[in-house]
Amino acid sequence: MKRLRCLMLSMLLASQLASAQQVDFTGITGAASRGSEMQVAAARGLVAFAKTFESAGQGLPPGFPLSVRDGSALRHAKIGLGFQVYDVDASALTGKAALEDVALPTGIWRYEVLVQGYPVGLATVAKTAQGWQVVSFGGAGLARDIHDVAMHQAQRAGTTLRYIRVPQATADFIQVQQGTAPARFAPLQATRSLLQMQGAALVNGGLLEGNTLRAHLARAAATHASR
Repeated sequence: MKRLRCLMLSMLLASQLASAQQVDFTGITGAASRGSEMQVAAARGLVAFAKTFESAGQGLPPGFPLSVRDGSALRHAKIGLGFQVYDVDASALTGKAALEDVALPTGIWRYEVLVQGYPVGLATVAKTAQGWQVVSFGGAGLARDIHDVAMHQAQRAGTTLRYIRVPQATADFIQVQQGTAPARFAPLQATRSLLQMQGAALVNGGLLEGNTLRAHLARAAATHASR
């Protein structure tokens, strides 16, 4: 029986990995995440998490981190595209270096959690003393926003994407690189609202030039620092 359970778990993990979508979202300099230790950890963590709540009819606790109606939906949960998190320190916003050049890898990875192809949250994976593990689930709104941007931008050949945060400005956005052209950036929904970038500032399919975004971010970071 134990051997059978192990076999079923291995088959489920293999299914999770095979279903991950092929979007070049691993960062311009990042290592590929498909089939990596991080993705295996994300799939394993999701399987364990789902088993806790997937019994049909089991009510979900208040503040449940994934956007599902009931625990039975977790039987169909799979890992989707994954990406490393990059940070830009606010002090770098006043320099002359391009945003893409001052974005540093954090070592944290995030993976979509999909139910029937629809993003319902993110699994955050980090390296612990026990190896790569899921350390949290959540961010349903962010997952949908990232998914929409990634699917739209990935339709263009030769495009690579990178998820970048500016913690001091509580802002995050997607770097879009097309070949050797200068990088442009897609502010995510919360960031567009925070920086009041609706309308005229968003051109070229919702993409901003680096200098334009830098100016918005510098003002936001300064406002947060003064509070």
